[in-house]
Amino acid sequence: MKYYCRSKSIYIVLITLLMFFAAADVFAGPVIIRDNRVTDIGTTPVLGRGYTMSTNTFQSICLKDVKLTEPSYDFTYRFEEMKKQGEVSKSKTTDKPEVSDPIINEGYRKYVESVTSKKGETVTREGRTYSRHRMVATIDLDSYYASVDEASTSLSDSAKNLLVNNDLPGYFDSCGSYYVRSLNRRAKLVSVFEYETEGTERNSEFEGMIETQVKSFGLVTRTKTTGAWFWKKTTSETGYEQQGQTETSSYKLQEDFSEKASKMRLTITTAGFGLGKDKEATLVSYDIDSYKQAIVDAFKAMQNPLTGKVVSIEVVPWVENTEFQDYVKLNEAVTIPATKDATGKTVAEKVLQPYQMKHNINENAEFLAEIKKNDRNLLNIYYKAKMCKSHFDTNWRDKGKLKADYAESYLLNNRTGASIKASELDSRLNDAYIEKLYAKEQEFMYTGQDAASKCMNSMIKNDIRTVHYRNIDECTSVIKNMGNIAEEIVDDYCMPVLTSGPDNK
Repeated sequence: MKYYCRSKSIYIVLITLLMFFAAADVFAGPVIIRDNRVTDIGTTPVLGRGYTMSTNTFQSICLKDVKLTEPSYDFTYRFEEMKKQGEVSKSKTTDKPEVSDPIINEGYRKYVESVTSKKGETVTREGRTYSRHRMVATIDLDSYYASVDEASTSLSDSAKNLLVNNDLPGYFDSCGSYYVRSLNRRAKLVSVFEYETEGTERNSEFEGMIETQVKSFGLVTRTKTTGAWFWKKTTSETGYEQQGQTETSSYKLQEDFSEKASKMRLTITTAGFGLGKDKEATLVSYDIDSYKQAIVDAFKAMQNPLTGKVVSIEVVPWVENTEFQDYVKLNEAVTIPATKDATGKTVAEKVLQPYQMKHNINENAEFLAEIKKNDRNLLNIYYKAKMCKSHFDTNWRDKGKLKADYAESYLLNNRTGASIKASELDSRLNDAYIEKLYAKEQEFMYTGQDAASKCMNSMIKNDIRTVHYRNIDECTSVIKNMGNIAEEIVDDYCMPVLTSGPDNK
């Protein structure tokens, strides 16, 4: 019985701790992001750059003279037959689609899917039928462990000044609530080799020659010296050596391959992604020799640790940065003196531990950013509607009326691809509607009974280190009022794009 009670008491303690951390939500730690928030080339993740999680926006770089840890690299080089299985183009040695890598742009992905979907495609010339076959060579270079070395990297002077002046909201406006500590990058070179054979069968001998040429398998280089010491001549002979067979010169093999390549109409299509800029590099391939040189140049262009498409990032809250903690004095407890609330009731003195303040700072910074994002979205819709109407007034209207040619034209839905008549959008984008959009933003931010500005002022007044926004009365309604901002007519049709008809054909 004694053992049971002890076990039960330990169980209760564990449950209590779990409930505490779940309720407090603790303060955020490092987060790894691997989705299109970082693979979208419209964004620019940079080591040391600020980031706000709630708005998915990158802010200023608030570190100076960023020092990096030494990165590591993975290098793979594959040469495979391409074939089609079902609706997905795959190589013969892997179950993964050849073009599924997120760093490959949509245009090239569609191209590869298109050519591989034509496996066995035939053409007729001079009364003979030829089939097309394809192979692919892929080079991947992954770099990782490139991280900010915080021990050798300090905050910028302007960022320090914001913290010294206790302007935490201003700091998070400029620097975000997180910063990018590490980046994983990937560079890729994809080449599709296409050739023709008479009939439908692949030419395994020619494919072997392509692979040998590309990989330079079996190449042997010998140095030959002739002549006396005062006029010695050294030459190098390169050839293919096969066990049990007579050595054939490299020149003869190259000549045979070039002849077959021409006969079989060999073409090479190459695309590079995430490569660095190298003035001496060229990726244009018109034969095997130029392709092999392109491989060497591409490899050089991949070597810089600051190049390559970003495939994942690690973001860390500023409250975890030791220098930030030092400036904000998050290394010691703070005593909040007893006060009276709005009803006159006395609120007892309390002591805030550093981890509680870290939690408050991070949560409050994200909430402030979310309020501003909500306000910015409302304003963006208003301004977009104004510009859309201005476009009608300036270009498609004459003496106050929509020109006949445009009135019967159709506009493309930017989101769905559907369409409506220009006259319909024109009638809906009237002055009253646009003013209503502006009033909606003003009500949310300033004029409403539960205006967000009141919440923001209370957060700043109470010190965002010591009071969580969920404990501020003025913020309760703001939390409920925030959400997805959408105005379908504006988001779908502004700015207006003419299309051919109601079915967009």
